[in-house]
Amino acid sequence: MSLVSDQESVYTKIVSIAPKYIVVNKSPRKLCIAQTGNEFLFDTLDSGDRREWYWPDSANDHKLVIKLDNEEDSRWLWSSPLDIKETGTESITLL
Repeated sequence: MSLVSDQESVYTKIVSIAPKYIVVNKSPRKLCIAQTGNEFLFDTLDSGDRREWYWPDSANDHKLVIKLDNEEDSRWLWSSPLDIKETGTESITLL
């Protein structure tokens, strides 16, 4: 910490704020991601994109669902919910 003024005893402190979750799309396709139960509030990730993830509804399950994004064909279904609080690798099937 450093003194701001010689006349006052005021100190400054630097605080860094970082997101808890970052979602990375390593697939070759554009994806839609959403919180379980809030699929209407989905976000899209282009191939190679990464984005911080915040839960739209803190009272709802903290699980993520994913589907392929295709503007010409909206028949893709949401994946089963993923618990991203657990570290590791998960496989999903996108239909």
